Amino acid sequence: MADNELLIVVYSKRSLADVRTIRDYLLYKFTQREVNKLYNLLSDFEAVVATFPTYIL
Repeated sequence: MADNELLIVVYSKRSLADVRTIRDYLLYKFTQREVNKLYNLLSDFEAVVATFPTYIL
């Protein structure tokens, strides 16, 4: 893989539905601030996966 190759994270339909459910719950019980934190966590996750796509635990 080339060093400058851009990788993207593709979510399954189930994953997207789960995130929507979590978002709705956070908005119901908390505030937009917590939703923003969720989105930031997902963004950080995507950055790690894109940087280290073949890392195995």
